[in-house]
Amino acid sequence: MIEKIRWAPKVRQEKLWRLYQSDAGGFLDEELLDKVGYALLARCENILLIDEGKVACPRCGAIFFVRSPMTKGSAEPVTCPTPICGWQVSGEEYDLSIRHRAPSACTAGRPVRLLPCTWRLSQRPKRPRNGCSPLTS
Repeated sequence: MIEKIRWAPKVRQEKLWRLYQSDAGGFLDEELLDKVGYALLARCENILLIDEGKVACPRCGAIFFVRSPMTKGSAEPVTCPTPICGWQVSGEEYDLSIRHRAPSACTAGRPVRLLPCTWRLSQRPKRPRNGCSPLTS
C-alpha cells in the first residue's frame, strides 16, 4: 500500500458560523471551540510546512525537507530520514498534493504564523475579565 501525503482539510465555514453564534448568544460551545481550534491549528501547521518545502511522513510522522520553497519539485524521490521507515516522495508528488489545497503563509498572513504558538500556550482561549469575546478580541 502506498501512503499518500495527508494535509489538514479547510475548516468548514458552518462550524465557524456555529462557533460565532454560540459565543454571540452568550454560551460559548467549548467542545466546538476545541474542534475548530485544533482544525485551525493543523491547517496552519500544514501551511507553514508547505512554505518551508517540508512534509510530515504519513508512516512515522517525521518532518523532512522535500524541495526548496517556491520551486518546482523534481522527479527524484526523497526518503524519510527515519531509519526504519523508508517512505519516499518525489518533489512532483509533493507539488501535486498541495495544488489548489493550501495558501502560503505569505498570502494567509500573520495569523497563520501566530496561531500554532498561541494555541499551544493557551490550549483554549479564556474569556477575558472585561467580558470581551475571545473570538473577537
